[in-house]
Amino acid sequence: MRLDCPWGLYGYISSKDQLAEMIEDVVRHATHEVPRMFDDLSDPLDRLEALVRASIFVSEILQPWFYFVFMDSRVLQTAQRATAKESELYVQSLFAHIISELPNRPQGSPELLASHIMAMFQDWYVKRWKYRAADITPDQFADSAVRMMRGYLRG
Repeated sequence: MRLDCPWGLYGYISSKDQLAEMIEDVVRHATHEVPRMFDDLSDPLDRLEALVRASIFVSEILQPWFYFVFMDSRVLQTAQRATAKESELYVQSLFAHIISELPNRPQGSPELLASHIMAMFQDWYVKRWKYRAADITPDQFADSAVRMMRGYLRG
């Protein structure tokens, strides 16, 4: 089965679902391996900052793939939709776990706070056009996101 695709990938891949599965494997691998790089950071806020920055930079490097999975996840097969959701919830749970370790964190659910952080960097890769138009670099976006996150979570 050959489908039209701007990247010409469908000439080599049998379906959109197969492509999504391959992309999800790469994204899932990154979301499980990158956090391990920061296990040695003892301060939870420093660890959260490192993870937020890494998430933003990984989404920048893999932006077309993140965008593809984000936008097409609603039309994928049920199992692949579940995989995409699990991947997002895994990262959110990492953020929530770190937030729950903060000694003076603000009141409220760590899961909800983590979902706000997730939404912040999803905006980065889904609406990349907005940041390009404003000439905002990945470093500037990450710095701003971290300032906002630290400012709120310092308690």
